[in-house]
Amino acid sequence: MGGRPVERLRYDPGKPGANKLSEAELAEIKRAHAARTQTPAPADPALAWQRVGATAEVPANGMKEFSVGGVNVLVVHTGSAYVAFQALCPHETIPLEQGMHDGSVLTCLEHMWQFDLRTGAPLGDALEGLRSYPLREDAGLLYVAL
Repeated sequence: MGGRPVERLRYDPGKPGANKLSEAELAEIKRAHAARTQTPAPADPALAWQRVGATAEVPANGMKEFSVGGVNVLVVHTGSAYVAFQALCPHETIPLEQGMHDGSVLTCLEHMWQFDLRTGAPLGDALEGLRSYPLREDAGLLYVAL
């Protein structure tokens, strides 16, 4: 503001800060995240698909949050495909729809955590990845398996 960087958006990779964790805390978070995000395959995939909305509702090269069966899902149009992830940043539950992406990396603008749009994996200083959901397009409609 006024030509100066906004302190909460200043990004200095590798510099310890208030939200940096010890190696033991980081290992515990990663273990807990792995346990939460491992979901068994649906018994009957034909019954697991739920309608999200129309592809026209997601801006070209943009993203939109939908509520599907009580779960908030972020649908991202990468420019060549649609992908679906949890709607909130795992860091401080900021809506990722308020962030930005370049087609391959999604950035939460609150603390600059970044995620791979192919896998949801954390990039840079992000300590936790995003839960991804299988998504398919059929006749201009999007369906997700929760």
